Order: sequence, then structure tokens, then C-alpha cells
Amino acid sequence: MFGAMQGVHASEHFFAEAKRFFDGENGRRSLPTVQGLLIMFVYSTGMGRDRAGMKFRHMAYDMLSWLRLDTSFHKATEASDGHRERVALSRVLWGIYCFERWKTLAPKFQIPEANISPRVVSQPLHI
Repeated sequence: MFGAMQGVHASEHFFAEAKRFFDGENGRRSLPTVQGLLIMFVYSTGMGRDRAGMKFRHMAYDMLSWLRLDTSFHKATEASDGHRERVALSRVLWGIYCFERWKTLAPKFQIPEANISPRVVSQPLHI
């Protein structure tokens, strides 16, 4: 529906916004940036732009390595704040692993694209 109204696919719009935010980070290393790069990797490879996708993937894993989350995990104490940090780091790393595995297996399990056209309303809706 968004694509029909704007003349652009929602995924292309999302990618453009993600790229704009990434460019605004100016090289700042953070977990949200790693996650964003991995999403941009999946989008790019899904659109057949493998070279760009692999660039995003390598940047994500280089940044993840630089963040040294394994060290942060082991330094977190058993105190309540440290425990929450360990749980958060575990979930982030597990999510990245699952995301990577899904991307590897996804070509085998293609989901058919929905062919839904937006409904044209002749009268504006009054809410």
C-alpha cells in the first residue's frame, strides 16, 4: 500500500532511510549500527546487489569484532546491573547468529510475494 501511494517500494524507502542514518553515524561503532548493517546486507543481497551486501556484512562483523562484546560479557559482574548486561549481550549475539543462519537458509525456503493491490476509496473516511 505504501508503495502504491508513494511510487516507491517500502523496502527501498526503508533501505534509503537506514543508509541515511548509517551515514549520519560518521563511523561511530555501536550495536544498533551493527544490526542496521546486517539488515542492509540482507536487503542488498536480496535485491541482487551482492557486492554491496557483502560490504555491509563485512563492515558489520568488523565493527562487532572491534566492540569486543566477549570482553564486556565476561567483565559484567553477577550484580543486578551486570546480570542484565550479560543477558542483553547474550540476546543480541544470539539474534545476530540466528539472523545469519536464517539468511543462509532463506534461499531454500522462498516465501511467495503477496500480490495485493490497494483498495481505492471514493469518499474520504471520517473518523
